[in-house]
Amino acid sequence: MPPKQLSIGDLPDAVLSLILRALVAPADDQPCFTLLGGSWLEAQPFSRQAAWLAASHNLLRRVGRHVEAFAAYECSSLEVLPAGVAGGWGLQHFLHLLSPVKLTALTIQSARQSLPAGAAEAIARLTGLTALHFGGAASPGADTLRALTRLARLGINGGPGTDRSALLSAVGGLRSLSWLNLNTNLRDASVAPLLGLARLRHLTMFGSLRFDMAQPLPDLSALPLLETYELGGFHFEDHIMSPAEYQAGALRLSSSQSGSSERHPLRPALLRALLPHRLPLTRLILSSCGLEHTAQACSQLSSLAALELCDCFTSKETRPVSDGALSGVLRQAPHLTELVIEGSLGGEVPECFEADLPDCLRRLSLRGNELQEMPGGWWLRDLVELDLGGNCFSRLPPHFFLSTPRLTRLALDDNPDLVFTLADARELLESAAALAELQLGAESLLAPRVRDALLQGRPGLRLQLTWGDTESEGTTSSCSDGEDEGSKEEAGQSSEEEAG
Repeated sequence: MPPKQLSIGDLPDAVLSLILRALVAPADDQPCFTLLGGSWLEAQPFSRQAAWLAASHNLLRRVGRHVEAFAAYECSSLEVLPAGVAGGWGLQHFLHLLSPVKLTALTIQSARQSLPAGAAEAIARLTGLTALHFGGAASPGADTLRALTRLARLGINGGPGTDRSALLSAVGGLRSLSWLNLNTNLRDASVAPLLGLARLRHLTMFGSLRFDMAQPLPDLSALPLLETYELGGFHFEDHIMSPAEYQAGALRLSSSQSGSSERHPLRPALLRALLPHRLPLTRLILSSCGLEHTAQACSQLSSLAALELCDCFTSKETRPVSDGALSGVLRQAPHLTELVIEGSLGGEVPECFEADLPDCLRRLSLRGNELQEMPGGWWLRDLVELDLGGNCFSRLPPHFFLSTPRLTRLALDDNPDLVFTLADARELLESAAALAELQLGAESLLAPRVRDALLQGRPGLRLQLTWGDTESEGTTSSCSDGEDEGSKEEAGQSSEEEAG
């Protein structure tokens, strides 16, 4: 049965003191103490050294009497959600009781537009802090940040206050920062002070969605140790860039604003700005991005190992990605091993695949492109994974598995009219010796005898049906109308054998 929630108001001080000391006892991990609104105490088994206590009904005063336990046992993390406290004793009083040198991490969640009176000064005295996070609407003042010279991690999720320029100037003075999350609207405040943070490794920062207030995209080359970032709302050339996220060689870029049908073309200048020379690019993910009819030369594409295009179109038009645009990109990525194109082709497999797909390509996904036909060709022969789900296939192309001898995984799910026939199963068993996983939808009308032929012919085959019963309600007759006569005869013999 679930653990019973205890009423903290019923606990005597002696019991409360014992509980607090047990919860903040030394451990391998840094202990964490969390104060939340409510009137109960709960210990979560998956969160070692963590406690949740009410911050109402004058509980802060009661906990404050035992707060020295945090210092004595070196409790290093505190999370506080301010709430109404009786008797005028609140967050600022509680913070004044904490050890200014032993507390290293502090998180404050508040729905208020500003901190309670005196709270900012109480935080400023905690000079041992190396991590400080503000959630909700409240944020620290510039004077508070200037006092916390040891900060290595700073997060502000909410309103930055009225004086944004002063706040950014104070943040720029924290030379020990290695992680900075400014998940707030900076509007027209200059971010230039942040470019002096030479130790910064992670940066999250958003400017403004208004063109007349947005600042230019900051010069990322000024941050020599930067490894990951998430940026958005900055002015670049003639538009406001949407969020760009970079991590471990992967750049995710969406070039249309939320709720807008406008799509901006992918430009080499933007990639150069987002990828200083020290940041490698191995995976590029483009969402709602326009591609030029004639792709411009872009040196950053030469190192790509994976390319993903989702809902992409020809630049500033509503047409699917043109063959010339895709060809221009593929020719600049000779080391591509993975290609994902979803919702961008408009019903036709690009002709450029025959000539421009690199020999090293191993994984290809053409999901959700309204494809009805799949032309064969040499470009299929070295694929090990192929995803054709979410299209409009009714039958597999003739001799499909002869064109894909090295496939280990094939996805055909979400093709509502697709029928996987007995002839397809036999060709798979004979020609696709490496196929280990086949993904179909229940709508693919996989007859029981076809399923049995697959599993008996290859017992180790992983046959996945995305929804519904494996034995679909479709016909189990020997063939469909489109099968050749030889297949009809073979299917008939198979039915007779089963009947026998």
